[in-house]
Amino acid sequence: MKSELRTIYNQLCQDDMPMVRRSAATNMGKFAATVEASHLKTEVMSIFEDLTQDDQDSVRLLAVESCGSLGKLLEAQDCVAHILPVIVNFSQIELCEAVGPEAIRSDLVPAMFVFFAIMRLKYGLLLN
Repeated sequence: MKSELRTIYNQLCQDDMPMVRRSAATNMGKFAATVEASHLKTEVMSIFEDLTQDDQDSVRLLAVESCGSLGKLLEAQDCVAHILPVIVNFSQIELCEAVGPEAIRSDLVPAMFVFFAIMRLKYGLLLN
C-alpha cells in the first residue's frame, strides 16, 4: 500500500498539468513526513530534486518552500548534500534577478561563509 502511494505521488509530481505538480509540490513536506526513512533519502529526495528543476517557476518555488520540512526529516549531512545546494542555487537565481550580482557578492557570499562555519561547528562537517 505505501509503495503504491509513493508511486502515485511520483506520478502526480510528473503530471503534464502544472496545476497538479504545484499541488504535489505544496504537499511535499507533508508527504515526506509519512514516508519511511529508507525511502526518504532515495525516492522522496529524487522527486524533490526533480520538482526543484521543473519547467514552471511556480512549481520550483513551491518545492523550494518544502526545504525546511525536509531538512527536519534528514540528518545533517543529507541536508548539506540535498537541501543546501537547492537553496544556494535558487537563491543565486532569484537574488541575481532581483538585486543584481554586486549585492550578491557583498551580502550573500559573506552570509554563506557564516552559515558554513556554523554548520561545521554544530555538526562537525567539513564542507568543500
